[in-house]
Amino acid sequence: MQTPKWTLGCTLLAALVTPLEMTQAAPQPSSAIPSSLMQVRTNTCEARINPQGLDVLLPRLSWVTASATRGDGQSAYQILVASSPTLLHQNKGDLWNSGKQVSTSNSVAYRGRALASRQKCYWKVRVWNAKNVASAWGAPSQWSMGLLQDSDWKAQWITDPILANTANFPGTFINCYRSQTTARQDELKWLTLDLGKEQPVDSVNIQPARMTGQNHDFASLMYPLRFKIEVASNASFSDARTVVDKSGAD
Repeated sequence: MQTPKWTLGCTLLAALVTPLEMTQAAPQPSSAIPSSLMQVRTNTCEARINPQGLDVLLPRLSWVTASATRGDGQSAYQILVASSPTLLHQNKGDLWNSGKQVSTSNSVAYRGRALASRQKCYWKVRVWNAKNVASAWGAPSQWSMGLLQDSDWKAQWITDPILANTANFPGTFINCYRSQTTARQDELKWLTLDLGKEQPVDSVNIQPARMTGQNHDFASLMYPLRFKIEVASNASFSDARTVVDKSGAD
């Protein structure tokens, strides 16, 4: 009877020990930074990641570093800027090689060869830590230049070629036909239109008048509060006939 109890006790002990041993033997995450080494993380150009079409002649290059050593910091940097990814991969900065610069700054203005419109630039940076140990090169980044000179702009306005010719503008003016303006509310104004011959009139469309030079995109308040419309077959209006009369009240 004693043997089964002893066997059961050993089994429980093994079950308790095994998870503890597995926890102690767990490997470190692959993203951990090696001891005493510094890494270059995010690169930005003009505070953006891989920006395109910059109009800044000397773009500012910035980076973020990380270290597993508490209190560690950057003591120097080196920037390479190349005209192609291949040259950058070969560690050849044909546009700019800053060399090792003793500085804690992680934001530096470009100081290489003059850049042209539409030029593409590829760059990377490495740093030295407080113990003067160099990091690996950071991941490559890029930026492109925009149009830097007025002569670089070759665009044309996209428009209807017919309407672009002022000779093809509609013959009706924006203001159409209107009476003279007045500063008095009770002053009577007439507007007479000669249609040239007797013609049937189905309707009359009255629009708010616009001051000369007023943009037609804005609504006008110059609409008559009182008005009357008459039609006649002669210029003297001897046979005038009233078709609309709104002169009695506003």
